[in-house]
Amino acid sequence: MFVARVPKEQTDEQLQSIFAPYGTVESCKILRDVNQVSKGVAFVQFQKRSEAMRAIAQGQNIAVPGQSHCYVVKMAESQKEKEMRKGLSLCTST
Repeated sequence: MFVARVPKEQTDEQLQSIFAPYGTVESCKILRDVNQVSKGVAFVQFQKRSEAMRAIAQGQNIAVPGQSHCYVVKMAESQKEKEMRKGLSLCTST
């Protein structure tokens, strides 16, 4: 699952605890630059797809602690899926 609007100061462990109520979190990784500064996005992997879908369904309601906005939560795409989607959109636009 892809998560955006992650606060720069939030840790992997804090983010994992926020999504734990939706199921068993197998991994949680906030992306960071070469200086270890958060990029504000993360990937959360649940044990079951249904758990991720439950979190995605509630994503607009999962408030960012200490902020006035919610996380942006959606299913992550593999590189191959992105390429296929881009290829399909190119084909349909001609």
